[in-house]
Amino acid sequence: MESVSKNPSHSLSEDRNHSFKSLLNQIVQDRGLDFRQYHQGLIKRKIAMRMRSHKVESYAGYGRLLTKSPEEFDKLLEELCINVSEFFRDKEVWITVKYLLENLIKQKKIRNDRSLRIWSAGCANGEEPYSLAILLQEILRTEPWAFELELAASDIDKKALLAAQAGAYPKENLKNVEDRYLKNYFITLADGRFQVKDAIKAMVKFLRLDLIRDDSIREADVVVCRNVFIYFNRSLQEQLLMKFYRSLKAGGYLVMGKAEILLTEAEEIFKEVDSNARIYQKKEA
Repeated sequence: MESVSKNPSHSLSEDRNHSFKSLLNQIVQDRGLDFRQYHQGLIKRKIAMRMRSHKVESYAGYGRLLTKSPEEFDKLLEELCINVSEFFRDKEVWITVKYLLENLIKQKKIRNDRSLRIWSAGCANGEEPYSLAILLQEILRTEPWAFELELAASDIDKKALLAAQAGAYPKENLKNVEDRYLKNYFITLADGRFQVKDAIKAMVKFLRLDLIRDDSIREADVVVCRNVFIYFNRSLQEQLLMKFYRSLKAGGYLVMGKAEILLTEAEEIFKEVDSNARIYQKKEA
């Protein structure tokens, strides 16, 4: 005889948790994004918002909807991809990044190499690539150089990219911006936000790109991918590191987030340049 749970509510709760885990597995399988290690309460609230908008009551039912509707899948990922960022996040890291860019430009001038390609991978609302653009402008004030710059910034989130292209930010996102940078590179709007000046906006090319599924930027001198690896499981992190390795020129640099650690397997293809700033250099093949 089939046993019957003495606590039906507990059984229902277990079934719902199983369905929730199945839904997260579906997201990994279909889109390559792993939210299984994230704060589950936060993820559940965000999924519940999308479920309510379609009057779907079960995770299983919502999973079936995602299978039928790529558009809804995109909207869910936009909701789940938490774009928390700011200009010059981890200020001490950006001091090191500026030093790295200065040396890179000096080396290129010696070689008469007039191209510089940088990829901000997982750029969220644009603060990171605009921070890079500001640093480049500052460097060129003291190291004038006629060169062809490609500063590509990519993200999977369409809403984030639209916000990045608009380039207007609340004051709290600029807490690490020096006063002279505010004066030289931003306009204060009537609503109190700060607008990136057109000269800085023009330096950045925004792209919608899935880091796992889509082709990467090629022949990059520097790849900046900070606080993105935490979205992915170990297998996908390995794939992403290999993608960045192939993307970088010989001797190119990878900049990761302060809380992110290079996988042991990747030590064969990247060497550590700065442990505090999490900067690594592509090893020669």
